Amino acid sequence: MPPSPNSYGCLSKKLFNYMSTGQAVIGPRGSNTAEIIRRADCGLVADMTDPQSLAEAIMELLSDPARRLRLGLNARRAVENEYGWHIMEQHLAEIHESLVR
Repeated sequence: MPPSPNSYGCLSKKLFNYMSTGQAVIGPRGSNTAEIIRRADCGLVADMTDPQSLAEAIMELLSDPARRLRLGLNARRAVENEYGWHIMEQHLAEIHESLVR
């Protein structure tokens, strides 16, 4: 997708769907998605306006199966421990509880 303020400032549900399947991901450099990818160490970031940058990220993952597997496992672990719906439900319940006190 072409870059837009929405795609750089928001988080896509697709990111977490891919992460939950244990796939290494590639996200847009300079976005909130890139910060999640860096924090979880689950993929690479690329300049989505530059086909060469995107191709290099893809080739980097394709050329190193062990790294791709490690990043994918990190992705899955991040969803299980930090970004899954079951975790978000807990956060929402805590926020709700703090508001009703």
